[in-house]
Amino acid sequence: MNDTFSFNRFVDLYKHQLLYNSRLLLFGIIGYCGAIFLMMLPMSLDSSGRALSVTNFLQLVMVFFIVFGVLYNGYAFKLLRSKESSISYLLLPASTYEKFAFEFLNRIVLSIIVLPTLFWFVFNVTGLFFNVVGDVSFSFISVQEIIETFKDKKDTSFLLSFGIPIGLLVLVVPFTGSVIFVKQPLIKTLFSVTILIFSAIGLIYFLAETVGLKHY
Repeated sequence: MNDTFSFNRFVDLYKHQLLYNSRLLLFGIIGYCGAIFLMMLPMSLDSSGRALSVTNFLQLVMVFFIVFGVLYNGYAFKLLRSKESSISYLLLPASTYEKFAFEFLNRIVLSIIVLPTLFWFVFNVTGLFFNVVGDVSFSFISVQEIIETFKDKKDTSFLLSFGIPIGLLVLVVPFTGSVIFVKQPLIKTLFSVTILIFSAIGLIYFLAETVGLKHY
């Protein structure tokens, strides 16, 4: 297998891996949808008669995106976690570039597209379900409302300035950790990031208090 990228081989690899992981993906989607449903069960209505404002809805999307994005991307390259599966994975008729492209597309890109979209769909379907079986007066949150809310930067300035960059960062960090660490990549990545954060805080505190940079 030459170490070059072939689109045809990449498509064959994607089809193979999609069939191989179809059951796991199905269970993951069911778990994600179930978490959204359980989150909405105790939700109370505000004075406008809808479960959430669009701004609060976007904040919830970001929380779910970060949590489930970390969990999903933290276990990329899962076939390299054991000796037997590693041998089978390495023998697949695909180059290193194609395998990495598959993992990047199947983890990072898929998370960016599917997690928010699926949240919006399940959120609205669940709300409409509560309309039918309960006394909840739920209003559908449309894509147009979301776009208009983003245009009004006063309501989404924090989300645009910090939420989206942080959301993308928390996808890339666990994905990178899954490349570096073989055993328990997510736990080791979170531990390493925690150590780095506390080390940076300690260094800043040392420079501010000991060296006296706080006066500058």
